[in-house]
Formats: sequence, structure tokens, C-alpha cells
Amino acid sequence: MTLAFPDPDPAPVHVLVVGLHARLAPLALRERVAFVPGDQAATQAARAAGVPEALVLSTCNRVEVYVAGPRAALDGAADRLLAFLAERAGVEADRLRAHAFVQTGAAAARHLCRVSAGLDSVMLGETQIVGQLKRAAAEAREERTLGGTLQRLVCTALAAGRRAGAPLAPAAGPTSVAQDAVRAVPGAGAVAGRVVVVLGAGETAAEVLRLIEQGGAKRVVVVNRSSARGSALAWRHGADSEAWEARAVVLATADVVFACTAAPSPVVTRAHLAPDVAGPPRGPRLVVDLGVPRNVEPDVAALPGVALWDVDALAGSPGAARDAEEAEAEAARWAARYERWLAARPTVVPTIARLRESADRVRDRELQRALARLEGLGEREQAVVRELATRLVNKLLHPPMVALATAPESAELTETAHRLFGFAPEPALEIVEAAGPSRSA
Repeated sequence: MTLAFPDPDPAPVHVLVVGLHARLAPLALRERVAFVPGDQAATQAARAAGVPEALVLSTCNRVEVYVAGPRAALDGAADRLLAFLAERAGVEADRLRAHAFVQTGAAAARHLCRVSAGLDSVMLGETQIVGQLKRAAAEAREERTLGGTLQRLVCTALAAGRRAGAPLAPAAGPTSVAQDAVRAVPGAGAVAGRVVVVLGAGETAAEVLRLIEQGGAKRVVVVNRSSARGSALAWRHGADSEAWEARAVVLATADVVFACTAAPSPVVTRAHLAPDVAGPPRGPRLVVDLGVPRNVEPDVAALPGVALWDVDALAGSPGAARDAEEAEAEAARWAARYERWLAARPTVVPTIARLRESADRVRDRELQRALARLEGLGEREQAVVRELATRLVNKLLHPPMVALATAPESAELTETAHRLFGFAPEPALEIVEAAGPSRSA
């Protein structure tokens, strides 16, 4: 990435999100926009928006692109992102715009806090979204598009999820797509005496296996592209495993199929389940497609005796909230904390830089004085003294610099730092990440 913030631009950094959600966009459109691992989604989004920071959250129910930059850099960014997603989907931008949403600033921050808490999920109180958000952040970090602004937003959203999710009472309904899928069978008991095939070996597949483990199935088979990973997952749940190349034979014997792969195109076709392949009818067969993009060709539903459920067909029973208002208020409080932190950045960043420069000047001056009085020290001994001085300064500076950089009341701390260290007031400087994109959560 070679994108950089415009220079000069004293405006505060802001956040923008453009997304598609199951409530607004049909599966047929979402799957054409969806990203799978290895797509370099954050890099593509950053380039399309023309800003250095980007993060893409792509799940079975949503595709959301978050970008951050100065206000001037974000002018027109929403239109650029919509055009990028429309091109990816192969549709006109106006058609995609009709199913998309755009939020900026405080609204965008609050949205991600609600997402992390499971408040914006099809199933209220959904729990899988936390792991999905963490993975999205990890991918953006690897692609060097997770700068300080978005990293702070993700950390705030995850904290909001922990606190705002607590008031939700999910016991009355499923809290993950896997739970919803197993309930659609319905229930683990419905697999009794039947042959169940699970395609995939990721988090969703593992949860499906856990939920049906005690269901009394005649046989449970895990089929995955990586035979080693599929075998390991099957062993943990007392299931069998088969090679990916043998899935046609395995599917021909299946009564219930859970397709949970991250494949970019269908891995189960009509040919896999056609009567002449699968043998004579032996009762209703259920195929549950948990992939976006879809793992199963839609026309499988036209086969006699086959019922096909996709993620949108499953999303009909939201969980119950014991106190959704309390959860909403908590998410809003965390979003407000993030906004206060963001608003303080124009003064915080230069204050941290001045604190560092001031401490380094004092260190260098005192080192010169001390070394001049310590005659006869060799190069090795002088290096030890210099390292000691540097380590002391770094350790003393670390707590105040972290507090200035991360605390929601950083504006007040900045004023205190100016008084404590005798800094004269100065105009806000351009916001940049001096150390580059962060590498830690």
C-alpha cells in the first residue's frame, strides 16, 4: 500500500462504512459481493476508496467495508466503494445502492459496536460475529490497512460487544448460524438413524458437529479440502472423514448435508444429488447451505425429495432479549467514547511526539554529561550506559503515552500533559500514524 493522507489536512480522521445486510439485500446479490479468505479484501477496499485504512467484514449475513481517513479524503469515498462493490457483483451501481447502507462518523462507530454485540444480527445476540470481526481485523493487519483509527474502533467495538451483549438473553433462540441450521433439521434428535455429511472443517462445521454429536446418527462424515484438518475435526467428534475428491460418492449416501465451506463457488451440484446418482428414494433429504457465496447450486431445490435451506431461509427466528434497551444504551456509550478519543487525536498525536522529543533531548544531554565524567570507558561500556538510559526513558514514558493514545478522556490528559511538562499550546498537526499501521490488537 502506498496510499497516504493528504498533506496538509488538519481535519480529524473520520470513519465510513458501506455495507449490505440480509435485511436489505437478497442472498443472490450478497454472494456476488462476498469476500473469501485470500481475496485481499481490505487492500482492494483501501485502493477503491483512496484511503490508507480499510477493513472488510464479510459473513453469511453481511458484507461491510469500513474505511478511515481525513474528511477531505472521505469525500466521495462512499460512491467509490459502492462502484467497487457493484463492479465486483457485476451489477449497475444504482441497483446495488438500492440495497446498501452508508454511515459515517459517530453513526458508523455505533453501528460496529451494535454489530459486535449481536444487536444488528438476524439472530439477536449472535455470538459468532465476535470471532468474525477479530478475523477481519487480523486480515486487515496482515495487509497493512489496519491503522490506528480502525484498530481503535475494532477494540472499542469488541469491548462494547462484551458489555452490551451481557444483557441479552439468548436462551430462547439460536445465537449462531450453526445452531439455527441444526434446529432446522429440526433438532439433533432428527438425525437419529440417518447419514449426515458435513462439508468443511471450520468454526461453523465444528459447531454443527458438536450440536449433532449425541443425536444418534447412523453415520457422520466430514469432507474437507484439507484431509488432515478434516480428519482431525472428525476424530474430535467421533465422526468419519473422507477425501474431498470422494465427496460425490459420500453425498450420494447422505440423508442430511451441512455445507459449511468458504469456497467461492458451489461445491454441491444437482448432479451430486440427482436420483440416478443418489439411488432410489429413501425418504426426505435435507441440504443446509451455510455458505456465502453459496456452497450448493440453487436448482438442487428442484430435485424430488430434496429440501434445500440457505442462510436466508434459516434466518426467521430471532433470539429473545431480556433487556435490549440496556444493551443498546451500552453500545451507544462505547461509541461515544470512541468519538471522544477520535476528536482528541489532532492534539494527542503532536503531544505524544513532543513528549518523546523532549525526553530524548534530556536523555542525550545527560548522557553526554555522564560519559564525559566517566573517563576511560570502552565502547562496550559506553553502549551499556546508553542502552540503560534509553530503556529507563522508554519505560517511564510508556504509561503516559499509552494513556494519551488510548484513553477516551485523552483530550483532558493532553491538557494535563502540557501543564506537567511545560509545553506551550500549539495548533493541531496533521494526523498520521507515525509508526505505520499497527501490528497488535
